[in-house]
Amino acid sequence: MKKANKKELDINELQGVSGGYLGEVTGDSELLHNLGLIDEELGLFDLLIHWESNSAKVDEGWGKVGVTCESVYDFSNAYFYQGKKISRTKAYEIAKNAVLKGPQIKH
Repeated sequence: MKKANKKELDINELQGVSGGYLGEVTGDSELLHNLGLIDEELGLFDLLIHWESNSAKVDEGWGKVGVTCESVYDFSNAYFYQGKKISRTKAYEIAKNAVLKGPQIKH
C-alpha cells in the first residue's frame, strides 16, 4: 500500500473546500482585531448565528482604513479602495500599512 501525503487544512482552506467563504470573514476579523480596528475576533459560530450584525462589524473595521468590504455569506468578499476593486491581499496590505503608519497629519 502506498502512503499518501496528508496535509491538514486551515479554516480558510476548509471553508473553500466546503463551498462557503465564511472563513474569509473570520480571517478578516482576526486581522482587524489584531490591528486594533475591531473590538473582538469573530469565529464561525458568531457569524452563523448573527451574520448581519457581525459581518457589519468586520465591514466597519475595514472602513477605518479606507477599504470598503462587501462581506458575502456564501461567496468571496469584494474589496474596494479609492473606488477601485482590489484583491483581498491588497486590502490586508493597506490595513497593515495604515495601522503601522498611524494617523497622517498634512501641513
